[in-house]
Amino acid sequence: MRIAPLSLLISASFFASTVFAQDTTTVNRIESEINTKQTEYTRSTTMLDKYLKEENQLQTQLELLRTRSTQLDKEKNQVLDAMNDMYRRLIDNPSLYITSAQSRYQKQNKNDIFMQLAAIASI
Repeated sequence: MRIAPLSLLISASFFASTVFAQDTTTVNRIESEINTKQTEYTRSTTMLDKYLKEENQLQTQLELLRTRSTQLDKEKNQVLDAMNDMYRRLIDNPSLYITSAQSRYQKQNKNDIFMQLAAIASI
């Protein structure tokens, strides 16, 4: 009768060691999955930080371009007003020479266009 309890004890210990081995395998697999997910998360966080930094730079550049565009429009309008004033004076005095005002306006307008194209191309 001693053999029955002994065999029961041996069989229970084999079962426990099998379950323990399965648990160890499951824990190792879960740890591996956690490490994989952590790596993916770190990579995603790094990419997000990169994109956020790039977005901030583009927002800053856009604001600078808008400010510059407003400034250039103001300058263009000033030159246009000067040219219009010269045209009004030309009507009163046909011998007046207005080529300098015309060339200033054309030059300013041309420079504005080139600067805006360059700014757009740099984006």
